[in-house]
Amino acid sequence: MKPILRPLLMAALLGVLILPAPAGAAAVELEWQAYDKGLALAKAQGKKAFVYFYADWCTYCKMMEKETFGDPEAAAYLKANFVLVRVNTDRAKKLARTYSAQALPTSWFLTPEGEKIKRIPGYAPVDFFMTAMKYIHSDAYKTMSFKDFKEKKP
Repeated sequence: MKPILRPLLMAALLGVLILPAPAGAAAVELEWQAYDKGLALAKAQGKKAFVYFYADWCTYCKMMEKETFGDPEAAAYLKANFVLVRVNTDRAKKLARTYSAQALPTSWFLTPEGEKIKRIPGYAPVDFFMTAMKYIHSDAYKTMSFKDFKEKKP
């Protein structure tokens, strides 16, 4: 590399590294509820519930919280369209068994009345999770398979 280009390249790289994040990329604070309170809120608000089963020791849970729930678009959609419920399986073992949450993380979508709609077993990458949320929120699960919904590209 020519000596004159090195300083320009370094300046360009430094500029990219210190630029602030775009305004739309601000972190969205998710408001998690305890199980009973969350289901009561979902019913009162007529919103579906998203129930997230996790454990403090779970590596994939931490990854999902950081990457999936930490994504500004996914977090905003989740917060706007669902009542969020978070359940620690080490503290609520009976509830975890009721929802077949043996492998973690496990996520469930519930109707406003608390009836089970669909389960997401394991870690869900952002793209998959966004599609799943739209599938549930739009009520497409009532008329088509998830596979058909994904192919439709909402």
